[in-house]
Amino acid sequence: MKEYERKDVYNCDETGLMWKCSSSRTYSISKEDKASGKFSKDRITILFAVSMLGEKLKPLIIGKSKKPHCFKRFNIETLPVTYQWNKNSWMTLTIFQDWLKNLNTTMKTFGRKILLLLDNAPIHPKDFEMSNIELFYFPPNTTSLIQPLDQGIIKVFKDYYKKCLSTSISFDLSNNLTQEEWCKKIDLYQAVVWISKAWDSVKSTTISNCFSKSLENAYVRALNTEDDDILCFEINTNLDEKLLFDLVEKHKKEDSEELKPIEDDESLAKLEDTIVTGYEAYQCAKQLEIYFQINLPDKTHKIWDLIEDIQGEKEARQLKMTDFIVMQRK
Repeated sequence: MKEYERKDVYNCDETGLMWKCSSSRTYSISKEDKASGKFSKDRITILFAVSMLGEKLKPLIIGKSKKPHCFKRFNIETLPVTYQWNKNSWMTLTIFQDWLKNLNTTMKTFGRKILLLLDNAPIHPKDFEMSNIELFYFPPNTTSLIQPLDQGIIKVFKDYYKKCLSTSISFDLSNNLTQEEWCKKIDLYQAVVWISKAWDSVKSTTISNCFSKSLENAYVRALNTEDDDILCFEINTNLDEKLLFDLVEKHKKEDSEELKPIEDDESLAKLEDTIVTGYEAYQCAKQLEIYFQINLPDKTHKIWDLIEDIQGEKEARQLKMTDFIVMQRK
């Protein structure tokens, strides 16, 4: 893989989007749904692809309708996204292969050969050779750590999308439009416009930083596990040597540091006032689980009870930092 430069290293990944959902609220389509507390089920799947230097490819959207009514007045080929469909709005092997073929044709047209990093999902073909695209699959159970799109790129996109959605909601509801009327007004074409706007808002520096973060995670994991299948920074012979040196020094520093008890009153007071949400506590516990799986596999079960406790509490209330520490000590 050493022959690829940074501009030719890509990562792709799918994510689901409830396109009528703003923050934690989903607006009901009917009065009956609103009364019963049911959520709107307007969901699509989006495939994103980005390069190490921040280049973004046109998103692929998978909906439930072959020809959505709202698209009839538009030429689908001119949309800012590529549109596909199946009855569940899920990614399938056929759709993914078609996307790969089109991408390979594009790269061949521009005389480029790229490396595409992707996870081991069943919908991603394992033996699919192409002239201008080489597929590289992440090792099992590592995508959350070393897949660039999972390091914040998709989250930033969804934040921008929710901002577009929230702006529309605030404007329309302030003009005496009911939630039911708003839901009928918003169609998939409008969602496509917001998706395009949100994707354009994701900065190339954000993408590059997420690639750097994933490479750092891969390198640290390789040091801990001696796993030759991890990227190990062999993607590119032009990688900055100073970056590698800094990562090694950072890893050594983290290994040498010991956890020290908090003794002074001022630090304890600051800790007491620190609020940690249930979600943040849960994410912290999941990171501990990954650490245990890598370094202390025979003791991984000890963290599972903690994760279950936090998962049961995270929807009920917010936790103070001291409460979280007490839960860990039990």
